[in-house]
Parts: sequence; structure tokens; C-alpha cells
Amino acid sequence: MALHDDDAGLRRRAVDALGHIASPSAVQLLEYAFAADDASVRAAVAAWLRQLSQQTR
Repeated sequence: MALHDDDAGLRRRAVDALGHIASPSAVQLLEYAFAADDASVRAAVAAWLRQLSQQTR
């Protein structure tokens, strides 16, 4: 799974793909990545979660 790859750039691209999918299971994976990853990936996850939460309002 790309979220577990050693390359932070690949993990950020996986986060972007999940953000574009925007399904409930993709959001769960984003939340997992936020809890488990480094600061740069967490920042990308946070941005997607903010965007997705605004779309569902």
C-alpha cells in the first residue's frame, strides 16, 4: 500500500488520490495517514480533510 511506502512523496501522492476519491473509506484512510505519518504528509491530509468537510456541508 502506498501509504506505507518509505518515500514521503509517494505517500503524499496517495493522500491526493484518496482526497480525489472522497468516499467514506478514503476518508478513513486519510484519518489513518494523519495519525501515523510525518508532518509533511499530515499537512496534506489536513488540507484534504478540511476541503472534504466543507464539501459535505
